[in-house]
Amino acid sequence: MADTPRDLPQPAPRRHIHTRRVTTQGFLRDDGLWDIDGELFDEKSYTYADRERGPLAPGQPMHHMRARVTVDNDMKVVDAQAAVPAIPFGYCAGALGGVAQLKGTSMGAGWRRSVDAVMGSTRGCTHMRELFYALATTAFQTISAYREQHMPELGPPKANDGEQPFFLDQCYSWAHTSPVVAVYFPQFHRKR
Repeated sequence: MADTPRDLPQPAPRRHIHTRRVTTQGFLRDDGLWDIDGELFDEKSYTYADRERGPLAPGQPMHHMRARVTVDNDMKVVDAQAAVPAIPFGYCAGALGGVAQLKGTSMGAGWRRSVDAVMGSTRGCTHMRELFYALATTAFQTISAYREQHMPELGPPKANDGEQPFFLDQCYSWAHTSPVVAVYFPQFHRKR
């Protein structure tokens, strides 16, 4: 695919105004559980007049949020925690009250619905929801690859033997009709 862009084109003249940084990491704990940690920062490139905290210098976070979900090998949530080192209103901290209700849910199919049920709309914080959404992708990237390569007795997460891998039909390359599936999972490949 010679025409595949490897970078964005040179932008028009512009000024940097806002940065959102979201970092997520996956960890295998000594007790065999998995911690999936996330951190979100929103920062302005100018002095921002925060309604409650007053002027925030460039680079000082208007939002700084942390989240951790602990799961077992099957992606079942054992614990969920959140913290807010920097928020625009002290009242925002009340949006964390439902986080513990994620215990017992699964980071697999339906994760977004579970997050929304606990902290959707005015029950929670939109930024924290986005952070919890991102944790699921990191959980899959952390657990499935590690299990497949370092815990072969468990294999990658799946429902039952003989069932298709969880990632099929979740992106372009893993579509049932793609040549990638034809090579790596021929039993699930379908002709176009």
